[in-house]
Amino acid sequence: MRFRREKKRTVPGLNTTSTADISFMLLILFLVASSMDLDKGISRQLPPMDKTQKQATAIDGKKLMRIAIDDDSKVQLEGKAIAVETLHQRVQQFIEANGKAHMIQLQTSRKASYDVYVQVQNQLVEAYNTLRNARSEELFGKEFELCSHEQQAQIMDEIPLRISEVYAIPYNRKSRERRYGMRLYRRRNHDIPALNTASLPDLIFSILFFFMLVVHMRKATVHVKYQVPSATQLSRLDNKSLVQYIYIGRPMDETGKVTSQTPVVQMNDKVTNIPEIRNYLIHLVASLPPEERKQLSVSIKADRHVDMGLIIDLKQALREANILNVNFSATMSHKKG
Repeated sequence: MRFRREKKRTVPGLNTTSTADISFMLLILFLVASSMDLDKGISRQLPPMDKTQKQATAIDGKKLMRIAIDDDSKVQLEGKAIAVETLHQRVQQFIEANGKAHMIQLQTSRKASYDVYVQVQNQLVEAYNTLRNARSEELFGKEFELCSHEQQAQIMDEIPLRISEVYAIPYNRKSRERRYGMRLYRRRNHDIPALNTASLPDLIFSILFFFMLVVHMRKATVHVKYQVPSATQLSRLDNKSLVQYIYIGRPMDETGKVTSQTPVVQMNDKVTNIPEIRNYLIHLVASLPPEERKQLSVSIKADRHVDMGLIIDLKQALREANILNVNFSATMSHKKG
């Protein structure tokens, strides 16, 4: 009987040359078809249209603070002009003096600037946040955002956000170039080492995985040019699947060129108008389960130079569709000094 010596078989190496190409294609797909998850803004709760949901309460005139934004976008407090950046201090003092019984009334002209409106809202939110953080530190030794749900509810009960908005609704809706100095030197012949691409697929996959976590697929192509206002008291949008985006700005063509200075409204992939948005949202609300209707919200991405007339009409349409969660999209600004 003869025994044959077994030969050692060598495992062929895996050719990963095309893996990098596939990873690059997927990465380009995410770069083109997605956007960074950076949606922040000032969140607001609109009052319901159903009057039965409101409780009629008598308000003492001494505990009512009146803020107005006129046609020229000037801010007034109790009929007197006031600088926007100092408004939060006056509001904070007013809330401290009147407690739960306070009421802040904001009246905005249809000709006022949306940018100024967001600045005023930012000042109001800053006043409430300052008071709530101070009370939270006093009771629980930490900031309001770090408190539990029950602790936050207690603070909000002590310092409720009481803002009423008044506005007129129309009856009839129809590189810099750089120069470098030239340096002369003697060229030497160097041997270029071979590029080791063994870890390239891993690197690309890591970048791809990062994009998969922090971006979301674009649901619409924006056809308007807009620049949202800036603010400091921003909150992040939750549950993106239940957020509807509305864009307001100047219309653009396929090349990105502005075709008109008159602002238009876009929802989904269509430039439309307020009544059509209202009808669409009414049907959308009716199609959702009851538990999701209350979570449905709208993010308004409006150009900072838009007049408040469009914003006011849109807010009224949202109330008629029973969508009360609104987020005024803004970018983070930092205080000077």
